[in-house]
Formats: sequence, structure tokens, C-alpha cells
Amino acid sequence: MKNITLKSLTLTNFKGIRNISIDFNGHTDISGDNGTGKTTLMDAFIWLLFGKDSTDRKDFEIKTLDADNRAIAKIEHEVSAIMEIDGTPISLKRVLREKWQKKRGSEDSEFTGHETLFFCDDVPYQAGQYKSKIDSIIDESVFKMLTNASYFNTKINWTERRFILTKIAGNISDNDIAITRPDFKKLLEMLNKKSLEDYKKEICAKKKKIKDELELIPARIDEKNREIPQNEPDYSAINSDIVKIQKQISNIDDQISDKLKVSDQQLKVNQDRQKEFFALNSKLSKIEFDTKEKVLDVTRKRTSEINKINSSIAEKETEIERIKTRIENNQETIKDHEDEKIKLREKWYVKNDTKLVFDDESKFICPSCKRPFEADDIKAKKEEMTGNFNQSKLAELEKISNDGKFITNEIENLNKQIKDHGIVLFQAEEYIKKLRFELETYPNSGTETIPDFSKNKEHQDTLTKIKELENQAPVVAVDTSELKTKKSELNSQLDNLKSQLTIRETITKVKARIQELGDETKSLSQQLANLEKDEFIIEDFNRTKMNMVESRVNSMFKYVKFKMFDTLINGGSEETCICLINGVPYPDANNAARINAGLDIINTLSDFFGYSCPIFVDNSESINTLIPVNSQVIRLLVTKDKQLIIS
Repeated sequence: MKNITLKSLTLTNFKGIRNISIDFNGHTDISGDNGTGKTTLMDAFIWLLFGKDSTDRKDFEIKTLDADNRAIAKIEHEVSAIMEIDGTPISLKRVLREKWQKKRGSEDSEFTGHETLFFCDDVPYQAGQYKSKIDSIIDESVFKMLTNASYFNTKINWTERRFILTKIAGNISDNDIAITRPDFKKLLEMLNKKSLEDYKKEICAKKKKIKDELELIPARIDEKNREIPQNEPDYSAINSDIVKIQKQISNIDDQISDKLKVSDQQLKVNQDRQKEFFALNSKLSKIEFDTKEKVLDVTRKRTSEINKINSSIAEKETEIERIKTRIENNQETIKDHEDEKIKLREKWYVKNDTKLVFDDESKFICPSCKRPFEADDIKAKKEEMTGNFNQSKLAELEKISNDGKFITNEIENLNKQIKDHGIVLFQAEEYIKKLRFELETYPNSGTETIPDFSKNKEHQDTLTKIKELENQAPVVAVDTSELKTKKSELNSQLDNLKSQLTIRETITKVKARIQELGDETKSLSQQLANLEKDEFIIEDFNRTKMNMVESRVNSMFKYVKFKMFDTLINGGSEETCICLINGVPYPDANNAARINAGLDIINTLSDFFGYSCPIFVDNSESINTLIPVNSQVIRLLVTKDKQLIIS
């Protein structure tokens, strides 16, 4: 077991304590009036290790306040301690301080935030390094359970408490329970790799489904009974009537068949006449269409030729406009080039008249010593400058001349293009004159006229035959409507009689269904009984397991017991974790009982986790005797002393 003891604790400007240093022995009592700082010592120790107070808060007031309850600025808040880990001392220190910075141009510094410093054996640590160091000593949650007598029952929810206790007690498997009774063993064999809880849910779902079905069956049986008529019809008389009506229908069918034979012959005569009428009309339409097409062919040909001539004229007119535009553009460009030649000529004469003049002899001065050049040097300098000037002048005059020659060539090319365009323009205009002459002299014969069908013998003969057919009286069809009406009435009577015969079949089916529903009720009731039996065995199994779990958990403690399950009104159970002190739930027990209960729990947790840590026992004045523990005990007692007393 790793033994952790607190040897000393020093606070500086921490939660109202300006400075205090405490040396601890195996069991230390710290007493004083309310507000003198007893709980602050415990907060300081937890903050030193984990950055929280004893109630697990990260954001709590650490700074020392002045008389107006304002934090005193620019002071450091420090907690340090010396601890022994299996006899090896270790020094820890955590410091919170304000950061102040003076901005450029300002005489006063401004508060910019906080920083926390960490030290281990006086060596500065980064925050992550410091946390890793504390974690290597002990886990935070384990440390709090082993140092605070009330932590396990007040700061941890019941599910986590239950998990820890069952982990300490050791797992009780379903097989451990099954070997105690044969029906438990059979139950586990039925699970088929499902959990007991899943199997229980499966049973509940099946029971609900069966109960729902059982509730519906009586209504179904009652509904089927209502389908059985009170008085059954005379099936023999009905069959006799059916035979009579079927004979009457057969006689009517024979009469209709005879009449339809005559009607078919008459219908064929009408159909033949109709076919001939359609054929003659089709022939007449073809004669009229062919005659009109011959007349229209001449008209369409003339229109096509005229459209071609007009299209050619339009194309040439577009071409003429395009040529005129090109000529105008070339003329504008020539005018611009002539203006540019005039400017170049003027520029040449101006440049040719320029001469180099030396009007200020003072410019010929040495740039280094500022003395005038000698006469020979001045002459040489002037000759050099004159040569450079003349050379530059000749080059520029030559460039102007070359630009003028280029523009002259451009003007000549443009004039040649204008001449070529003029020839093409003349040819296009002559071609248009020719086309317009052709259009004016195009023959006008063959214009469309309305065809004269009175002179067409084939047309007149066909028209005469159509009129003859139209004047022929149609053959009247045979009327069978009265026979069909009579047959329809007899069929209705026959259907009614046959529907009465189906009542016997319906009654037979209904009675068979009622028997099926009765058998189904027996089967479902048996299935429900089997499921309820399995459910009872599961509840008995869980109850046995609950008793074993509670027994094993409670065997680990001397003064407390834990209630691990609650019995429900329906006889079932649900998981819980309630600490009992002499049968009284922990929250309802007095303070002294709760303290000793917490120490009893710490003893067991220490053995399980393998740590012995200093235990802070707050409100210790309420208890006369603490139960024996294997850890360092620091008692916090409320007295009337106005300052802390360490003993």
C-alpha cells in the first residue's frame, strides 16, 4: 500500500488567510470559531494538487479581499506543502498571480490577466508536467474519496458508487447463481447468448402481444356469431327455382340467336353499301386533288423562278453597299495619312534648322573640384558635344523621312484598292440591271385558275354513283331489346337465388372459424402461462443474485451496510445504492454517524485502491470517538477560539 502523509502546509494570501504555516503529525486537530479558516485549509490542499476547492469547484474566490470586499491587487496567492510518499519527502507549490503591463506612452500599468506557476521540489514545472506529476502519485478521484469522509456518499452519484462497490466485491456471474438450482441452470441454457435482461424484455414483449391477442378474441367470436342468420332458407326449393329460371334463360338465348342470324345478313348489305360509298368518295377526292395539282404546278414554278431573281438582286445590293463602305473607309484613311505627311514635313524642317549653341561658359566646370576647365579641355568638350548633336540630328531626320515614305506607300496602296473596288462596283450594278430586266419581261402566262370539273367525265360519273347510293333506303336491323330485357330480369332472379345458397357455405365457414378462435385462446393462454413461469424464475434468479451481491458487498464493511436493490410494488426490483447506518439511510443519520460511516468506507476503499491518504474530518466536534483508521487524520473542530489552534 502506498502511504501518503501531509507533513506541512503553508498558505499566503489565500481566501482571506494572509500567512499561515502548519506542521502536521500523525493525527492533527485544527480548531477555531466559524470563519477562522478551517475549511480554507482543506480547500488550499485540494487546490494545490488539483486546482479545485473541497467542493470540486474550479472557479472559486482565491484572492484576499480588503475591507470593502475588493481583491487586493498585485499580490501573489500561494499554497505550498511538504508530503511524504512511502517515507520519501516531496515539496509542492502552486502560485496564482496577476499580470500587469505598462502600455507605450502611459505612466500606469494595466491589469491583463492571471498566470499560475507550479513548482515541485523548488523546480519550476509547466502545467501539463505538474498534472502528470500529481497523476503519478495518485488519481484525483481516488484521492478525493480517500481524503474526504463525506465525499463517497455526497459527491458521487449512486450509479458510480454501485459500480465501485461491485468492483471491490468482485463479479458474481450468472453461472455462479445457476449452480445453486436446476431451474436456474435451465434458464441460462434457454438464453442462447442473450443477456438475462434482454431475455426478460423479450418475455415482456411476447406477453404483451399474447394478452393483446387474447383481448381481441372474444370480440371476434361475437362478431362471427352475429354472421349466422336466425332462420336458414329452404335450400331444396331454391335449387328447384334455379333450374326453372335457367331453362327460361336458355329459351330466350335461342330466340335471340335466330333473330341475330337474320340481322347479320341485313347488316352485311348495309356494310357493302357503306364500303362502296367510301370508295366512291375517295375516288372523287383523288380526281379533284390531281386536277388542282396540275394547275398549281405551273404557278409554283413561276413563283420559284421570280424568288430566285429577287434573291440574286438582294445579294448584289448587299455586296454593292459593302464595296461602297470599303471605298469610303479607304478615302478617310488617305485623308488622315495626307494630314500626317504634312505634320512630318513640318517636323523635318524644324529639326533641320536646330543648331547647338554654347551660351554659358560657366557650365564647363569640374564636378569634383568645382574649378573651370582649361581652354583646350573646353574646346575638346565642345567638339565632342557638337559631334554627338549632329549625329543625333541626322538620325532623327532620317527617321522622319522614313516615316514619310512609309505613309506615301500606304496612300498608293489605298488608291489602288479604291480603283479595284470601283471596277467590282460597276460590274455589280450592271448585273443588277440585267436581273431587273429579266424580272420585268418574265412571262405571265399560266396563272392559277379554278379547275372546271363539269367537263371531266370521270368526275361526273363518280358523282352520279354517290348520289344514287345516298338515295337508297337503309335496311332496318332486327330488334332483340325486349328479349334481352327479359333475360336480364331472369339473370337478376338467378343471382339472388344463388346468393341465398352461399349462406349455407358462409355458416359452415363461420362455425369453423369460431372453433379455430377457441383453440387459439387455449394455445395463447398456455403460452402466456409458460412465459409467466419463466418470468417468475428470472425474478427469483435476480433476487438470489441481489442477495449474494448485497451480502458480499456488506461483508467488506464493519459499521455500514449498503442497500443495492429496491423492491417494487409489482414484486420486481430495481438497482440502487443506499448507505445504511444501523438501518438508517445515510442522509437521515446524525453527523457523528455519518463521519464514522465515511471513515469505514475510506478504510475499505484504501485497502482496495492501495493508498493511505490524509483524511480531513470536518465538523469533528460533533463526534466523541472516531473509528480506527489506517490513515493520517486531520480533524477540523468548531470552537469559540477566534484564531486557529493547531494541536
